[in-house]
Amino acid sequence: DPQTGRPFPGNRIPANRFDPVALRILNDWIPLPNLPGNGYEVEVPIPLKRNEFSLKLDHNLMTNHRLSGSYFLARGSDHDPLGGDLPWTDRIFNWDQHNVNVSNLSTIGGSMVNELHFTCVHNVGGRVNTPEVSIADYGSSFVMQGAPALPLIDVSGYFELDTPIAGTRAGGNTYQIRNVLSMDKGKHALRFGGTF
Repeated sequence: DPQTGRPFPGNRIPANRFDPVALRILNDWIPLPNLPGNGYEVEVPIPLKRNEFSLKLDHNLMTNHRLSGSYFLARGSDHDPLGGDLPWTDRIFNWDQHNVNVSNLSTIGGSMVNELHFTCVHNVGGRVNTPEVSIADYGSSFVMQGAPALPLIDVSGYFELDTPIAGTRAGGNTYQIRNVLSMDKGKHALRFGGTF
């Protein structure tokens, strides 16, 4: 007993001394064993949904001028309903990615080729956690910042309740322009260009 420095009667902590937050988590989230030796086994599906689309076009505007373009879309959702060893938190991750590529290839005379490329990548994703509760909802004085989420709880040798990784939808755009001019002059090949 931390108050007296002596063992509890019968070497058991009395129920009236249990932390109410810990007791509520035990009652709400820790199931009784369903295997010998106080083990627990659960089988849950982990659905992964992914859609991809790709399109490519090439068009010869003239014999010395070709325009090419491609578009790629990847969109999906990953749902992990098992946070740690036990059902504790659902993590849902959604993402969208769009890639656009456009290139213009021009032959100038018999010894010069100009290649102009433009690329845009738009990538956005985010995690949503359920239930949207925190330890404060169980009576704890600890108040977390950001979206409500359950904490990581690890009882060594027994179980782990993993923490959700929350995050709002975030991402961004990447743009790239590249131009290269290639020339053949006798026995020499010269290339000039730049990327922004």
